[in-house]
Amino acid sequence: MFFLYRAAVVALAAFAAALAGFGVQHMLPPDYVAASKSMITSVMGLDASLLAIVLGLLIWTAHGQFTGQLEKLQTLARAIVLLDLAFVAYGPEAEPGRRELRVILDRTREQLWIDDPKGRRAVAYSALAAEVMPMRGVFLALRPANDGQRHDLAAARDHFSTIVDTEVTMLRSLVNPVPNQLLTIVVGWACLLFFCYALTAAINLLTVIMAALGALSVASAAYLMLELSDPYVGLFRMPQDAFEGLIRTMRPADELAPSAA
Repeated sequence: MFFLYRAAVVALAAFAAALAGFGVQHMLPPDYVAASKSMITSVMGLDASLLAIVLGLLIWTAHGQFTGQLEKLQTLARAIVLLDLAFVAYGPEAEPGRRELRVILDRTREQLWIDDPKGRRAVAYSALAAEVMPMRGVFLALRPANDGQRHDLAAARDHFSTIVDTEVTMLRSLVNPVPNQLLTIVVGWACLLFFCYALTAAINLLTVIMAALGALSVASAAYLMLELSDPYVGLFRMPQDAFEGLIRTMRPADELAPSAA
């Protein structure tokens, strides 16, 4: 909803610039506007090119953010499953690690699929330490008795390192993915373009309607860019059901003891 609000601001700003252009054209003598038309057209072409290139680049970058988050989410899920299997293979002594892994799963879900309508995130290294240190204590407490357990412990360490690295990378890329200054510059270009359009167009109902439709088009591009830049809070949202299914498939702690016996 917050992304829709920001897109609406873009549409209103562009349409207001068009109305301002109509107003300036109405106040100026027709000959004056006609004499300046070549310059207005040149600026309009330059601004249209800049806006088209930058908007296209930003949407492509946002799409890359979306696909990158999807790949990292798959990497994270795979590492979690492999870590759980390594603990299972190690034996009942690794059950505290499995319990801590389920805590990490819940925390990761809360950090990604946030309820904040503004999509605000921050990478808190104190929270990272709170996640890493308990699992580190689990690893230090384990005493492998044979080569198989030593192999499983080494694999568990590697998988946990992958989990931490992937999660930090995901969260850092989600912190302010579209800076307000960048969006402000793009909106400024759009306003200048619509102002120039209105200076050279006849003032009637059809041109006003077309200006409104053009403003909506620019706003939809901004909305698409914002939505794809954070795929956990908007309309184009990562499927949370898959992550919930991963949590449900993790065997509860009380199921390990009978199977181990």
